[in-house]
Formats: sequence, C-alpha cells, structure tokens
Amino acid sequence: MYRGSNLILDALPTCTEFKDFCSQFPAQIKQTTVDHMQGSFATSFGIALNKHLSNQVLVFVVSSPSKALEIEADLETLVGRESFAVYPQREQLPQVGRDSDHQITGLQIESLEAILTGKARLLVTTIRALQERTLVPNSVDNLQVILRVGSEFGFSKLVQCLQERGFKKSSLVEEIGQYSVRGGVIDVFSFGAREPFRVEFDYNKISSIRFFNVLSQRSDNVIPQVHLLPVDFQTDPNKDSFLHRSLIELLPGDTVLMNFVETPWGKAFQNSWETISMMNERSSNENVDNYSIEQLILRPEIAEEKIGVFPRIDVGSQGNNSPGLMSEKPPEINRDIKLLLSFLKSANKSQQKCVICCDNMNQLERLEEILSGRENIPKGTQLMVGSLTGGFSLQNANPPLHVLTHREIFNRPKNTSKTRRFRGSAPLESLSQLKPGDYVVHRDHGVGIFRKMNRVKIHGQTIESVAIEYDGDEILQVPIHRLDRIEKWGSGLEDDKPTNLHRIGGKRWSNLKKKTTDHIEKITVDLLRIYAERKNITGHAFSPDTAWQKEMESSFLHEDTVDQRLVTEEVKRDMESPIPMDRLLCADVGYGKTEVAIRAAFKAVQDGKQVAVLVPTTILAEQHYETFVGRLTTYPVSIGLMSRFTSQKDQKNILEALVTSKIDLIIGTPRLLSK
Repeated sequence: MYRGSNLILDALPTCTEFKDFCSQFPAQIKQTTVDHMQGSFATSFGIALNKHLSNQVLVFVVSSPSKALEIEADLETLVGRESFAVYPQREQLPQVGRDSDHQITGLQIESLEAILTGKARLLVTTIRALQERTLVPNSVDNLQVILRVGSEFGFSKLVQCLQERGFKKSSLVEEIGQYSVRGGVIDVFSFGAREPFRVEFDYNKISSIRFFNVLSQRSDNVIPQVHLLPVDFQTDPNKDSFLHRSLIELLPGDTVLMNFVETPWGKAFQNSWETISMMNERSSNENVDNYSIEQLILRPEIAEEKIGVFPRIDVGSQGNNSPGLMSEKPPEINRDIKLLLSFLKSANKSQQKCVICCDNMNQLERLEEILSGRENIPKGTQLMVGSLTGGFSLQNANPPLHVLTHREIFNRPKNTSKTRRFRGSAPLESLSQLKPGDYVVHRDHGVGIFRKMNRVKIHGQTIESVAIEYDGDEILQVPIHRLDRIEKWGSGLEDDKPTNLHRIGGKRWSNLKKKTTDHIEKITVDLLRIYAERKNITGHAFSPDTAWQKEMESSFLHEDTVDQRLVTEEVKRDMESPIPMDRLLCADVGYGKTEVAIRAAFKAVQDGKQVAVLVPTTILAEQHYETFVGRLTTYPVSIGLMSRFTSQKDQKNILEALVTSKIDLIIGTPRLLSK
C-alpha cells in the first residue's frame, strides 16, 4: 500500500516553484524567506529540500522546546525516528548535576554522534541550544568507542573506559549509564544502543556481544559490534581531547538552517546569554566548582558572527516575500462528517489527492467507521497513522494535495507531549528492580531474601542464577529461565516486611498455600452461585454504537491505552447483552477510568435511559460535572449536579427534571441516595 507520508513528501518536488527554488539555493541565494507555511508544510519543505541537498545537514531551529516537540512529531511521522536527531537545550547547568533520567544528556550525545558520523542529516534544536557550550571531544574517535567481536580490546581497558565516561558500577544493570562485572562478563547500558548489551571475554579478547532484556536479564540477539557512547561529557574536563564548544561550532560548514524563530537572532542570543548568566550567578553561591560564563555559552556577538556563515531560510506563515511556494489552510470541517465526505468526493472527482493523518490506529479505525467503512472512502484519499502539527493544502502540486489531521477535523487541541526516551529503571515487579536484601516469594519455597546474581556451573555448563537466602542460612540458586516463579514481596514500603522466612522443603509454606487455596475455592463457589442467579434475569440490551458514539470517542484528547481500549469494548459489549452488567473497573488515579464512564453513560443516554454517576465527595462531584460537560457539550445531553452545596430550591427543580426526563445524566454525592 502506498503510504500517506510518501504521498506528502512526493508532492512538493512536482511543484515548478520548488524546482526553481532548489536551482538557486544556496548557490545563488544564501538567505531567503519562505512564507505561507501552513501546518506541517514547513517540515515537509525541509525534508524535501534536504533530499535535494544530498549530503548536507539541515537544521530546524526553533524558539522553544515545545515547538521542537511539534517538529519532532512531524519528522517522526514523515521520515521515521531513525532519520533525524534532536539536540535539546539544558534544563539546568552542568555544575548543578546531570539530569536524573538522562533525557537531555542522552539526546545531546546521540545527536552529536548522528550528525558527525553522517547517520542523520536532519536535526531539531532550539536557538538557545545552538549557543550553549558543553564539554565535547575534539574528534569523533574520542566520542565513540566501537566494540567488535574478536577484537583484543581488553577486559580491564573496557572497565577503565566505562569509568572515564561516567558509567556507574552496579550489581545489576537496569538503567542507562550503569555497568556490572561478573567473572569474564561486562553488562553495559549505553546511549546509542536500543537495549543493554553483554560483552563476554576470553582473556582479553571479546568472544561475544549480545543484547539482553532489562526485565528478565536474559540475553539474546548476538551482534557483531556495538557503539559505546559516554554518559556524561563532564567526566574529565582537564583532558586535552575535550573542549568547551557550542553546537554552532560543531556543525559541518555546509549546514543549512531553517529558522522558525520570530525574534531576530541577535536579540535571541542576547536573551539566552542573560538567562544562562543569571542561572550561573545563582549557582555560584551554592557550588564550589563553578564554570565561567564563556564555558557555558557562546557570547552573543560571536554566536551571531559564526552562524552568519550558514545558508538560512526564514519560515513564516504570512508575508509577501515568498518564492511562490505557497500552501493554504485545509478546509474547516468542524466535526461535520457530511462536509468531510463531500470534500473528499469532490477532491477525488477533480483528480486531487487527500491524506488524513490520525494520531493512532484507534482513531483511524473509528474514522473509518464514521465514514461508513473503508469501501466508502474515495480512492484518492489515504488514511495514515501519525502525528502532524497541522494540515495544509498544496494547490501547485501535480496533482494538488490536501493534508488533514484528525485533531483539526474534530476540533481537538494539540497534544505534543512525548514519552521520555531514557526511562531508567524497569517496572517494580521485574527482577531488575531487586536490590540485595529485598524480600522475595518463590512459588514453591515461600519467602526468602534476594542476595545477589551468580554464575554457577552445572554439568560443565555455566548458567546465570539468582541467589535467595531462606531460614537456616540455606541458599537457593534459581536459574534465570525460572524467574517467572519469583515475585517481589509486598507493597514495596519500607515497613512492609514478612514476620519470618520460610524453610526450604518445610511444611509451613505448603500449609499456607493450601489454606489460601481452600478459601479461594469457597469464594469462587459463592460467586458462581450469585452469577448463575443473575443469568436468569433479563436486562436492557443497549443498541450498537451510533455515529455520535464513534464521533464522541474519536474526540478524546489523548491516545487510548491498550487496557483502556479493551475495557471500553468490554463494557459496551456487556451493555449490549440482555444479561444485567456487573463490572468493577479498577485502576490508579489518572489512568482514564472517567473517560470509560463517559462513553458508557453517553451510550446509555442515546438509548433513552437516564444515568446516575455517584461520587464520594463534593469536590469530586464538581470535578466530574465539569469533565462530563466538557466532553458532551456538543451533544444534546442535559447534565445535572447534586451535592450538599446544591440549594433546596435547585434540588427541587433537579428532582422534578429527573422525574420528567428533562435531565439525562445526574452527577452527585451519596445525597443522590437520600429520601
């Protein structure tokens, strides 16, 4: 299938104006302004220009981290994560300490390697990040260390290399920047590697390199080589091989800049200088080892001088100084599905192409349902998954192209927040979170204490195992491949400890398991009886989802989680069954329970039923009222609120409206249950 991103990127080179522009820039025109850049057209323009420029680097320069996130989202949708790099600005000064989750440092190190080695030719950064200086190696050879199978790198040399590059020694590798040593094996979690890797030595020769799973600690995927990148550039500032440099000074000489910053660069550089100066002055009273301001940021006049040598394109959404590469705003649909279908059919009839970009597959599937199935979507329209900043129309393309986004169709606000790339530790239930001294439970032997990871020999084979101490100082060695039988004890709170340890082979654990099993069986029998009685009761079978239902769910601001999507379908399936629903939806705060309730309530209201939402406190009643009203404001649903703050007069009016079915949905505290 022809991807929507290909359709977008292939449109611009068909424009005569774009060809003319490429023939003059940057050979004849070194600096120019391109206006009328609507939505994500500017990003598409930069990608197409970068392809024309062959081996040159193109940098998207923006004013703030939030704007950088928008360009990132466009690039990830159009060319994929591996095709570009991101160099963020600092959130704190280096003398204050490295960022706790390595997000800033990691992206800076990886992007420098990608640009300097030619892995990526597209870069996203801010105007301040261009000017900020950091301690970097003076050559690529000092930036990366390549470990190859069969090379005589040396065990001790690798340990020393890791220490010099800011890695911290740990008993178990579970997050970026850690390494561990066990016998002739070194585990490392480095930037630039998709997973932690395990380097095994035969004396000083690397015999194998394998990725391993941070949760199970089991290794797989043998690889011939891996790149080792430093955790922190600030490890040894006295080395001659490291210099304080800004990104401006590190970029290749033929780099092209696309400027999204509205403030003149001289003023922007001055603002950054003043901000960093203030931060440095504030930290000078708190830190013994301080940096000079020249080590932290390039002087404004020098930055403006050095950046002036690069070819540059200033981007604007309006203006007259444009080389004819005008894009237009896409049509406003405003949730009108009939208007959307009419536009798509009209465009298809005129041999024009349309691309609709949905943030996720759930949105795409719902949109297909709203448009009455894939077969009813005009042939010239392509639906794709991806997050674009905004749509645009390109009339000069051959054929003309219209790009629309799901958010704009349904008037949803932008949501460009992104998950941190460098997560750190694994989930609590995984072995990688265990520390020596933690209590664990083995299914067969009961409660013990995790002591350490071991390498033991069995029948001539060396295997990795977990050492667990039980009552009587007995040690149980559990092989890595049997880790599914181990769980961490309790809630993880400091005072949550078992009364005592179990004995290997003892009866106390087996008796406890039997007693628990018997109790569970009794509860199960009672539940089976209750649910058998419910099966004989006939309830109301709600109608299948309407177009309104699909449209309302599609307007949800955030992407559904897998569990949220699953439980929504299960709840609606229960509602459509004649058997009365009895369901408990349990999740932590912020996991999306209210959204599931809104969808179920809306489905019930559309079948002529009234809905009561019971909440424990007055504050929650107010909050839920605002949430329900906000989500259902564009639909003919009447919503009421009942709490102890509701006056007697309003209570009387609300009750009368409920009796006469003028209120579809009532939200309230336990006052709803009073006489």
